[in-house]
Amino acid sequence: VIERHVHSDSEEAFSAGLSIGRFATDARLPMIMLSTKGAADPAVVQLMADTMRARQAVVGRVTRDATSQHYLFSIAVPITDPRGRVLGALAGRVELSADGMVEEVMREVAMTEATYLVVSPDIRTVIAASDRARVGEPLPPRGAVPLIDSFVDGYEGSGVLIKPQGEEELVAAKGVPTAGWYVVSVVLAKDAFAPVRAVQRRVLIETSLVGVMLAG
Repeated sequence: VIERHVHSDSEEAFSAGLSIGRFATDARLPMIMLSTKGAADPAVVQLMADTMRARQAVVGRVTRDATSQHYLFSIAVPITDPRGRVLGALAGRVELSADGMVEEVMREVAMTEATYLVVSPDIRTVIAASDRARVGEPLPPRGAVPLIDSFVDGYEGSGVLIKPQGEEELVAAKGVPTAGWYVVSVVLAKDAFAPVRAVQRRVLIETSLVGVMLAG
């Protein structure tokens, strides 16, 4: 029954695999009862042990599959009985770059002119982006761009970067604490300020017309 429920309701969301393990009093790691993608990855089994000890959801580090080159992350939650005793754990793995899950979310909220990036500071790499060509893009070496280093170190805020072509970019970062990632929005300064300049031109023209009429 559990296997049928897992396959029908959860496999689509966790396309890289879903595992269920039960607590084993005589073992350091849980005993795997079900895995939708063959043998459970050792890192996933360890994550399940971590979530059972913590008694709360735990998000694993981002890794890159050697075959598909897709970025993956795992999330595990404890399974408890009505009295709160931990019986086991449920863990799922998501292929970020394959499923397009993060990209779809970003496209729904994105401004037309902006690019949105999800960065994993642990590996200093873009793991998802509204522009899929930027997935896998490494961050500059530490010390090359102080603003980017500050984002990696946990700073949440905005600043200005200069592209190699000399154009200014407005960038802003916001952390995702549960996963240890941060999201960055990037927009060219000329695009960001275009509406302001349009209003300024309109005000200038209207002011000039009023001045001409008053003078006449």
